[in-house]
Amino acid sequence: MSGVSNNAFGQLRVAFHALCDLPEEARAQAMADWWQRDAALAAQLQGLLAHLDAKDLHAPGADLPRFGPFQARECIGSGGMADVFRAERVSGDFDQVVALKRLRASRLDGAQQARFAQERKLLARLDHPNIARLIDGGIGDEGQAWLAMELVDGASWAEWIARTPGYAERLAVFRQVAEAADYAHRHLVVHRDIKPSNIRLTRDGLPKLLDFGIAKGLDEDAEELTQSGQRLLTWRYAAPEQILGQAATTATDIHGLGVLLFELLSSESPHGETTGAGVPWAARILQGPTRRLPGQLALLNAPRSWQRRGLEALLARCLEKAPERRYPSVAALLDDLDDLQHERVLRSGTGGFARQWRWRVWRHRRALGVATVVLLVAVIGVVSTLRQAQRAEQQAARAEARLSALLDVIGGAVPTEYSGHEPRTVDLLLAAATRLQQRHADDPLLLRQSLGDIGHALLNQGHSEAAVPVLRAALQAQSSERDASPAVRLSLLKLLAFTLELPTQRSALRALAGEAQALSSDSRVSASQRMDVLGSVAGALSKQGDFDLAFALLDQAGPAQDAGDIQVSARENFLRQKGWVALRAEQFRSAMTAFVEAVSVIESQSEDFVPMRRAEAYALLAQAALGAGDHAAALSAWKQAWPEYQRAFPEGHVERELVWAIGKQAEEGTGTPRP
Repeated sequence: MSGVSNNAFGQLRVAFHALCDLPEEARAQAMADWWQRDAALAAQLQGLLAHLDAKDLHAPGADLPRFGPFQARECIGSGGMADVFRAERVSGDFDQVVALKRLRASRLDGAQQARFAQERKLLARLDHPNIARLIDGGIGDEGQAWLAMELVDGASWAEWIARTPGYAERLAVFRQVAEAADYAHRHLVVHRDIKPSNIRLTRDGLPKLLDFGIAKGLDEDAEELTQSGQRLLTWRYAAPEQILGQAATTATDIHGLGVLLFELLSSESPHGETTGAGVPWAARILQGPTRRLPGQLALLNAPRSWQRRGLEALLARCLEKAPERRYPSVAALLDDLDDLQHERVLRSGTGGFARQWRWRVWRHRRALGVATVVLLVAVIGVVSTLRQAQRAEQQAARAEARLSALLDVIGGAVPTEYSGHEPRTVDLLLAAATRLQQRHADDPLLLRQSLGDIGHALLNQGHSEAAVPVLRAALQAQSSERDASPAVRLSLLKLLAFTLELPTQRSALRALAGEAQALSSDSRVSASQRMDVLGSVAGALSKQGDFDLAFALLDQAGPAQDAGDIQVSARENFLRQKGWVALRAEQFRSAMTAFVEAVSVIESQSEDFVPMRRAEAYALLAQAALGAGDHAAALSAWKQAWPEYQRAFPEGHVERELVWAIGKQAEEGTGTPRP
């Protein structure tokens, strides 16, 4: 290589061989480091890597694998754990292009396959605009797991940053990524690998978090260990507990969000120099101090000094080395971020109440006058220790206690506590509920909030019977609150109604309906909530054949539809439940009317509803039309529903088969073949 000194060539050779040994994602990060350190050397490395990639990728015309209904067309990436292909659906009645990830795992045994299938089912339920959607998955002929994901054909995180220098714009996109993580946590899914390479932006600028829990269904000990015994992770973005081989929890993702935000604001790592030489990443993360934001930020409209202090306090809490000292939830992190943007005291108390108020007073020093400023700062310092700081600490403690019991149990379950078997989600949630009641019997507000969260999670997981005692305990705690809210109680009653749908529970459900009726008349209850709760309880009653009381609740809630501030979701849910009650009572024309109105709400506000919600409404309309003998209307509605059911459910799934049968009946009634 002419023009290159021996020393430079030696450095190039060492750097190139080091890069070759890295997985793709780690290699990309290492290259980013080199571009910052030595652009000339980085350009040479990039050229060499291009030849390597061209050699390693599938040659044109080579046989590419097939995964279920998908045929791989080209390899678009390779990493330490997986190969990623651009693939096309080759079976079925519609075209679809996906990012197909083949996990590099040894042949999975029966237990591992069952675990993978369960995790895949869980991930498939993640439906958020900022999460790349899981489309399909399975086990190949060679026992390797594969997943078909939404293909995000847009800019990488690094490309987007390069053309987005503004502080406000970067913070807005970060918020969307954090909201995606918060959504997944509420559905009991932890990402475990939040980093720039796992984020891409659509052509419309919408960030998508990729690889959400993608390897969660595989055996960690067998598949995530390298020959050296180190876990496959990107050191620069790893949390201390991951480096130590401890369980990853929601706190792990909060650490990842902290690193992401720090780099987003500064283009530097919070752990020190971005170089492969010197102190290893693991030592820096475990032992080194967390850096403050650099003095000069290369951002337009950069945060002002008082905002910077708030951001530094926020980042410091995200990056605490002990997981329990970080934010108790992503929602709490977002609350503080929102407070910073709107010039409010951080509601978590992060950074200290007195300090936050001093920042605000100092910011407005000119308007207040020097003497007033001095007096206010002094007074604030005293009051914060006596009142405000205490209040902030109490609020932070409540928020942390609300989640800590659940996360502690999930993150540190001892197998012996569960008779030697691996604890199930229901076991962990019930254990958390028990622990909360033991530790916080003297705090009814905390108990109500926490037990309500757990009861809701149990319902979402399909454990209705297990949810009953938890929700009843939440109701009991709510009745002991100092300022018991009828709106809060109605929300709990709505959840409990979903658990009381068996005929043996008719008397309990009727009693619940009576209480819901009485509470709904309270002036403190919004029209939206009145419609939502009474409609849901009516739907539960109709499953027991209790139509008289169900219709009475619908009649009570009906006038609320005319209110001007009704939430779109509440209106749609009420109309859907109204249709369900009529359908079960075999009042098919009335059911059609209700479902047509529900469809109209969805179509007029499509951005507020996921595709499956729309498909379900059309399927119900088709079912009601069949009952009314209107086969043409049934077939028309079925055509709107079927593509989404075909996409969302595999062949043989009960939901798909039921909708297929509706279409078949409509087809036979009209004599018109389906598409």
